Amino acid sequence: MIFLKRLNYEMKLLGKSQVSNCKCYLKSGQKWNVRLTDKVPDLLLNACDLSQLMVVFYKEENDYYFESKVVIYINLQKYPVKRPLVKIDFGFLHPGIDQKGQICREIFSQFGTNNKLIDYVQKIINFIKRPHDCEVLNIEAATLLSKGSEYFKQYSKK
Repeated sequence: MIFLKRLNYEMKLLGKSQVSNCKCYLKSGQKWNVRLTDKVPDLLLNACDLSQLMVVFYKEENDYYFESKVVIYINLQKYPVKRPLVKIDFGFLHPGIDQKGQICREIFSQFGTNNKLIDYVQKIINFIKRPHDCEVLNIEAATLLSKGSEYFKQYSKK
Protein backbone atom coordinates (compact mmCIF):
# COMPACT_ATOMS: atom_id res chain seq x y z
CA MET A 1 0.00 0.00 0.00
CA ILE A 2 2.84 2.40 0.86
CA PHE A 3 4.50 1.69 -2.49
CA LEU A 4 1.24 2.35 -4.33
CA LYS A 5 0.90 5.73 -2.61
CA ARG A 6 4.49 6.58 -3.48
CA LEU A 7 3.99 5.55 -7.10
CA ASN A 8 0.80 7.58 -7.33
CA TYR A 9 2.62 10.61 -5.89
CA GLU A 10 5.57 10.18 -8.26
CA MET A 11 3.29 9.88 -11.29
CA LYS A 12 1.81 13.23 -10.35
CA LEU A 13 5.30 14.74 -9.98
CA LEU A 14 6.22 13.37 -13.40
CA GLY A 15 3.05 14.85 -14.87
CA LYS A 16 3.85 18.28 -13.40
CA SER A 17 7.44 18.32 -14.58
CA GLN A 18 8.61 19.53 -17.93
CA VAL A 19 11.14 16.78 -18.60
CA SER A 20 12.93 17.76 -21.79
CA ASN A 21 10.52 17.23 -24.72
CA CYS A 22 8.68 14.27 -23.18
CA LYS A 23 5.14 13.07 -22.82
CA CYS A 24 4.33 10.31 -20.37
CA TYR A 25 1.42 7.87 -20.66
CA LEU A 26 -0.23 5.18 -18.55
CA LYS A 27 -2.31 2.27 -19.73
CA SER A 28 -6.02 2.23 -19.22
CA GLY A 29 -7.26 -1.12 -20.41
CA GLN A 30 -5.14 -2.14 -23.40
CA LYS A 31 -4.28 1.38 -24.62
CA TRP A 32 -1.70 3.98 -23.64
CA ASN A 33 -4.35 6.67 -23.48
CA VAL A 34 -3.84 8.47 -20.16
CA ARG A 35 -1.31 11.26 -20.53
CA LEU A 36 0.30 12.35 -17.29
CA THR A 37 -0.23 16.03 -16.60
CA ASP A 38 -0.61 18.02 -13.43
CA LYS A 39 -4.39 17.84 -13.94
CA VAL A 40 -4.88 14.05 -13.97
CA PRO A 41 -7.59 13.33 -11.38
CA ASP A 42 -6.83 10.77 -8.65
CA LEU A 43 -9.76 8.64 -9.73
CA LEU A 44 -8.40 8.29 -13.28
CA LEU A 45 -4.84 7.72 -12.05
CA ASN A 46 -6.05 4.99 -9.67
CA ALA A 47 -7.89 3.26 -12.54
CA CYS A 48 -4.70 2.98 -14.60
CA ASP A 49 -2.08 0.27 -14.63
CA LEU A 50 0.68 1.89 -12.56
CA SER A 51 3.10 -0.97 -13.21
CA GLN A 52 4.03 0.34 -16.65
CA LEU A 53 4.89 3.76 -17.98
CA MET A 54 5.47 4.86 -21.56
CA VAL A 55 7.62 7.92 -22.18
CA VAL A 56 7.72 9.47 -25.63
CA PHE A 57 10.83 11.59 -26.03
CA TYR A 58 10.81 13.98 -28.99
CA LYS A 59 13.88 15.05 -30.89
CA GLU A 60 15.54 18.30 -29.95
CA GLU A 61 17.55 20.38 -32.38
CA ASN A 62 20.96 19.01 -31.37
CA ASP A 63 19.91 15.34 -31.28
CA TYR A 64 21.48 14.08 -34.47
CA TYR A 65 21.21 10.32 -34.34
CA PHE A 66 17.48 9.66 -34.37
CA GLU A 67 14.72 10.92 -36.61
CA SER A 68 11.82 12.27 -34.57
CA LYS A 69 10.95 10.40 -31.39
CA VAL A 70 11.99 7.58 -29.09
CA VAL A 71 9.46 5.48 -27.20
CA ILE A 72 10.62 4.25 -23.79
CA TYR A 73 8.74 1.55 -21.89
CA ILE A 74 9.40 1.44 -18.15
CA ASN A 75 8.27 -1.60 -16.14
CA LEU A 76 7.59 -0.57 -12.55
CA GLN A 77 6.35 -3.87 -11.12
CA LYS A 78 9.10 -4.06 -8.46
CA TYR A 79 9.73 -0.33 -8.12
CA PRO A 80 10.85 1.26 -5.77
CA VAL A 81 12.30 -1.85 -4.10
CA LYS A 82 14.18 -2.66 -7.32
CA ARG A 83 15.18 -0.47 -10.24
CA PRO A 84 12.67 -0.28 -13.08
CA LEU A 85 13.20 -2.37 -16.19
CA VAL A 86 13.57 -0.30 -19.34
CA LYS A 87 12.99 -1.18 -22.98
CA ILE A 88 13.43 1.29 -25.81
CA ASP A 89 11.55 1.07 -29.09
CA PHE A 90 13.93 2.75 -31.46
CA GLY A 91 14.81 3.26 -35.09
CA PHE A 92 18.44 4.23 -34.64
CA LEU A 93 21.74 2.74 -33.55
CA HIS A 94 22.99 3.43 -30.04
CA PRO A 95 26.03 1.75 -28.48
CA GLY A 96 24.22 1.21 -25.17
CA ILE A 97 21.01 -0.29 -26.60
CA ASP A 98 20.99 -3.88 -27.82
CA GLN A 99 18.92 -5.28 -30.70
CA LYS A 100 16.02 -6.08 -28.34
CA GLY A 101 15.81 -2.52 -26.99
CA GLN A 102 17.43 -3.32 -23.63
CA ILE A 103 19.70 -0.63 -22.23
CA CYS A 104 22.93 -0.96 -20.28
CA ARG A 105 22.06 -1.33 -16.59
CA GLU A 106 25.14 0.53 -15.39
CA ILE A 107 23.45 3.88 -15.98
CA PHE A 108 21.43 3.20 -12.81
CA SER A 109 24.36 1.88 -10.75
CA GLN A 110 24.25 4.84 -8.33
CA PHE A 111 20.46 4.76 -8.01
CA GLY A 112 18.61 3.38 -4.99
CA THR A 113 15.24 3.52 -3.26
CA ASN A 114 15.69 7.24 -2.54
CA ASN A 115 15.54 8.12 -6.22
CA LYS A 116 12.24 9.14 -7.74
CA LEU A 117 10.73 8.07 -11.03
CA ILE A 118 11.49 11.45 -12.54
CA ASP A 119 15.21 10.83 -11.81
CA TYR A 120 15.06 7.58 -13.79
CA VAL A 121 13.28 9.20 -16.73
CA GLN A 122 15.80 12.06 -16.85
CA LYS A 123 18.72 9.62 -16.63
CA ILE A 124 17.33 7.54 -19.52
CA ILE A 125 16.90 10.64 -21.69
CA ASN A 126 20.45 11.80 -20.92
CA PHE A 127 21.68 8.30 -21.75
CA ILE A 128 19.95 8.42 -25.15
CA LYS A 129 21.30 11.88 -25.91
CA ARG A 130 24.89 10.99 -24.97
CA PRO A 131 25.82 7.74 -26.72
CA HIS A 132 29.47 8.02 -25.62
CA ASP A 133 28.81 7.44 -21.91
CA CYS A 134 27.77 3.81 -21.63
CA GLU A 135 28.69 0.15 -21.70
CA VAL A 136 28.77 -1.21 -25.26
CA LEU A 137 25.84 -3.48 -26.06
CA ASN A 138 25.73 -2.77 -29.79
CA ILE A 139 29.12 -3.24 -31.44
CA GLU A 140 27.99 -1.89 -34.81
CA ALA A 141 26.91 1.40 -33.22
CA ALA A 142 30.06 1.64 -31.10
CA THR A 143 32.23 1.09 -34.20
CA LEU A 144 30.41 3.86 -36.09
CA LEU A 145 30.68 6.20 -33.11
CA SER A 146 34.42 5.53 -32.78
CA LYS A 147 34.88 6.91 -36.33
CA GLY A 148 33.59 10.33 -35.25
CA SER A 149 30.27 12.00 -34.60
CA GLU A 150 29.76 13.17 -38.20
CA TYR A 151 30.33 9.65 -39.51
CA PHE A 152 28.01 8.29 -36.82
CA LYS A 153 25.40 10.91 -37.69
CA GLN A 154 25.47 9.94 -41.36
CA TYR A 155 25.33 6.16 -40.95
CA SER A 156 23.56 5.48 -37.65
CA LYS A 157 19.96 5.79 -38.83
CA LYS A 158 18.62 2.35 -39.63
